[in-house]
Amino acid sequence: MAAPSLQQTRNGIYRAQAPSFLVRYKTLNDKQQIANEFNKYFVNIGSSLAQSVPNNQNIPSYRSYLKGDFVNSFSLFLTTPDEICSVVAVMPPETTAMLDRMASLCN
Repeated sequence: MAAPSLQQTRNGIYRAQAPSFLVRYKTLNDKQQIANEFNKYFVNIGSSLAQSVPNNQNIPSYRSYLKGDFVNSFSLFLTTPDEICSVVAVMPPETTAMLDRMASLCN
């Protein structure tokens, strides 16, 4: 990937040049092509990483510690606002700046 560079004009003013990226040994300057290449990369990174993980047969199955048939099961436990506030209260401030402003509601 090439960094944007500055180009000096005749009157001494510098202006930024359009960014260019090196993709598979080819330089791309078109914004649409650059966006498409980023999209291709991020769409495919998950499957690429999954293929690179070795298939280790020594990893025990979840069935070795979770006995029973839980395919159609789902469980939730009731909670109270006080319980949620007590959990939020012990979190570092930088982790509680949520869009729903939960930390401010608990003060």
